[in-house]
Amino acid sequence: MKHPNINDFSKENETYMISNKHLRLLDSIFRKHRQVCDLPKLQNQISEWAETVLVEERRKWNEMRVNSVEVLYHLDRKKEACKRANAKNKRYEPFKQIFKQLQKAQFEKYQKAGQILSANAFVKWFFNQKAQTTNIPYCQSNQKNQLTKLAQINSREFKKAFEC
Repeated sequence: MKHPNINDFSKENETYMISNKHLRLLDSIFRKHRQVCDLPKLQNQISEWAETVLVEERRKWNEMRVNSVEVLYHLDRKKEACKRANAKNKRYEPFKQIFKQLQKAQFEKYQKAGQILSANAFVKWFFNQKAQTTNIPYCQSNQKNQLTKLAQINSREFKKAFEC
């Protein structure tokens, strides 16, 4: 009868694969008992070997399980954060459109005059001219930063459109 080669096993036949470390340990046990045949001692060593293998494999399995749970938890949190960000963006969208139209009108006005309107200059103008009449949805303490970011995004878009 031919002994099976480790490469002969297909994935469906493979039920458990023992690590090389554990195989070397088992091989060492058999080599020590090749000359002297003390069967109870050999059985005891093989039982201890099997216990060691099971303990280490259980520890590895627990680590993989904990890591998998962590990964799934973080993926779920990321998905929830994306949903909240999308809902927040929808709430700010009407204001962003009004802000963009005002900035575009000012940008074109400056272009006709041969000048460049920076994002910071537009935000400063907006606060001086329109802030009192426009409902700004951002927090009072963070309005200037948020409007500057929005104006920078719009300015890049306008410059690309103007260059084309």
